[in-house]
Amino acid sequence: MRMFGKGLNPTSLKTTLNNIDFLVDNIKVENGTVRVLEYGPGAGWSTLMLYNQLRKKFPQKKIELVSVDLSPHSIVATQNTLDYYQVSWQTSLKGDSVKNYPAKEESITIVLDDFVDFTKKQPNNYFNGFFSSHGTAYLSEDEYASLLGAMKLKG
Repeated sequence: MRMFGKGLNPTSLKTTLNNIDFLVDNIKVENGTVRVLEYGPGAGWSTLMLYNQLRKKFPQKKIELVSVDLSPHSIVATQNTLDYYQVSWQTSLKGDSVKNYPAKEESITIVLDDFVDFTKKQPNNYFNGFFSSHGTAYLSEDEYASLLGAMKLKG
């Protein structure tokens, strides 16, 4: 029942970068902020690549990247990766609406929460895009359907 989508799980950094480039090339931004919600940062490599590609494509805009994962190990690994590359981040151990997080000039917000529950707490029509390198591959078919339904409202 779990691991729905396992066959679609991109395992290489190159595949992840190709998927990031597709998202970045097709994202529509109408105001001064690019807002992307990432599911499952893993060790933080996809988060770092996504952030860098967004900054490269939208140099004059503020990047608001939120990365959510249910694994404390992923949260810490992502923090360490971002620290190494000197990228500013903040962490929330309680998933809440992104509108309630402290505003920083620009940083990545890493959240410990369930993908579906966190997405449902977000304002409608808030995000410009959604990304998952491999995190959503661990959802059941029912969880995946719930996540897609919530994303439709939030993007």
